[in-house]
Amino acid sequence: MAKSQPSMDSSTIFATKGAGSAVAESRPREPISEEKLVDLNFKVPDGFRRRFKIRAAEEGITGVELLRRMFDAN
Repeated sequence: MAKSQPSMDSSTIFATKGAGSAVAESRPREPISEEKLVDLNFKVPDGFRRRFKIRAAEEGITGVELLRRMFDAN
């Protein structure tokens, strides 16, 4: 006779609507500009990409906004 599989409690796997929590320090997004946006594609080292994404997340802004701030600071 085959062993029966123990039943799995799926209540911890699936999200429940309305059960999410708000991010502590989220800020509303600022409009970027009225100008038409176009793609800007270039390669960067993996470590730079990782640091860039972490910095944007720490600041609570998008990568585009972080790039604009860095460019405008010079």
